Amino acid sequence: MVVGESVIATWMKEFVEKGAEIEHERWAKWQNYLHSKCYKTTSTNNDLVVPVKLVEHWERQIATPYSELTEPEKESDRDQVRPYIPLIEYIVFEAIKRSVRNTLQASIKIGYNDDCFFCGMKDKMAQEIIDRYSK
Repeated sequence: MVVGESVIATWMKEFVEKGAEIEHERWAKWQNYLHSKCYKTTSTNNDLVVPVKLVEHWERQIATPYSELTEPEKESDRDQVRPYIPLIEYIVFEAIKRSVRNTLQASIKIGYNDDCFFCGMKDKMAQEIIDRYSK
């Protein structure tokens, strides 16, 4: 079965929107953390200053490939990825659900015989599955 372009475009748009929401939440959390580590200057601008120790720490992390990070640093990065898992599960489940529904609907139409007990059972079972997963 080929999924129509409009369905794919809709899924992609939904993924981007929900992904952007997750990304914004991630960024806001980071900014909140960053600001909590800074101090305000006494200048009229009330500029935020990042302590040198943190700048050095983050610059080291920036320059370090993921594979060479410490295990706690890797775990921190993994924590940032985990919120995407439910979104990916949802998108994949929706794709499977639509594929199963379309396949079952097509199978109902092919080779159906009103006099055949098995065709009637197939129709009933398929409709039950369609109804269950179409919600």
